Amino acid sequence: MHRFYMTLTMASDAEDRLMVDLFRGYNSLVQPVRNKTELPMIVKIAMQLVLLINVDEKEQVMHTNVWLTLKWHDFQMQWEPKDYDGITQIRVAPDKIWLPDIVLFNNADGNYEVSFMCNALIHHSGEVLWVPPAIYKSSCIIDVEFFPFDDQRCSLTFGSWTVIFFNLNLLKYFFKYRIYIYIYIRCWRWENAPLIRISHPSCEDLTPEAQRAVDAIEFITENMKDDETTKQYRDDWKYVAMVVDRLLLYGFFGITLGGTIGILFSAPTVFERVDEEKQLQKLIQLYKQGISVNDSFA
Repeated sequence: MHRFYMTLTMASDAEDRLMVDLFRGYNSLVQPVRNKTELPMIVKIAMQLVLLINVDEKEQVMHTNVWLTLKWHDFQMQWEPKDYDGITQIRVAPDKIWLPDIVLFNNADGNYEVSFMCNALIHHSGEVLWVPPAIYKSSCIIDVEFFPFDDQRCSLTFGSWTVIFFNLNLLKYFFKYRIYIYIYIRCWRWENAPLIRISHPSCEDLTPEAQRAVDAIEFITENMKDDETTKQYRDDWKYVAMVVDRLLLYGFFGITLGGTIGILFSAPTVFERVDEEKQLQKLIQLYKQGISVNDSFA
């Protein structure tokens, strides 16, 4: 027990000394590049879907619980493990280091922050890994014309809010989407989640606002789904539905007309039977009256 306490104390002292050395003169507001030749700075991004909370068709909103993964290199966060008792990685509060201001552009509720500002994992080589959890409400155009047999395409568009692409370049961290903990909700089923990088030609004259508009237009252009086959299927099914509808209408009309004609043709026979029954009743009454008269004379 005493030996464990001494080892823990020595490791804690080494980590404390490492933290002091790393953050001596460090400015978390300055982008961690040595000079302009290292621009644009590469930030790798990925997203893991945890839970598809809700898809609101009426409000056109998708509610998701995700883990956002960001990875970049900070040259100021490098050290030799042998100088600090073999420490190869540390965990640092996010407010102490530079963070890329990656936000969800198609946010639907105005909350651009992640749900929890978790610690960042820093490797001795200078690699910084930050995996904050987030709950996003994103806008999504939903067409419910063919509900519940419809396919919807909702996207989450991420990017830097203030840094233009000349200074920061977003790349894919995972080549394929990852779903760690996924729970199905109601009638929705997750089909696919490709990670698409939006690129644009270099143009130094564009302002950040104009560049974001260009990004949005390019995103819409690249993600427009070719639905010619879908439209053809829709038209075919519309024709089938029209034929079935007409057949049912004509069938109902024919049955109704046939029943009406049958009633009209059977009416005289019914009336004749009614007259015969009335005459029979009169004869029965006369017969009974005759019997009563005979009994009285007898």
